[in-house]
Amino acid sequence: CPGIAATGKGGQGLYASLGCQGCHSLDGSKSTGPTFKGLAGSKVQLTNGKTVTADDKYLLDSIIDPDLDIVKGYQPGVMTSVIKKGQVPKDQAQQLVDFIKQQK
Repeated sequence: CPGIAATGKGGQGLYASLGCQGCHSLDGSKSTGPTFKGLAGSKVQLTNGKTVTADDKYLLDSIIDPDLDIVKGYQPGVMTSVIKKGQVPKDQAQQLVDFIKQQK
């Protein structure tokens, strides 16, 4: 498992050190997980049929508890096989959210 040590580079450093790039692209290309490009503020449909806005709370919750809500078309358990619930501290999760919000 990738380490969760602070990298000093904020969200971008965490994106690399946590291995996020293995499943979440920054350029809109399809991967194992949803792309981060344009994700923040967008509407996402979940496997439970609900549609939610990918706002700060949703993104933060998804990093802290990866299987809480799964985007339609993706499988539960994939992210938690790498990042366990609660593994990313809230301050680091917020740095990742801020990084995701920069991906337009």
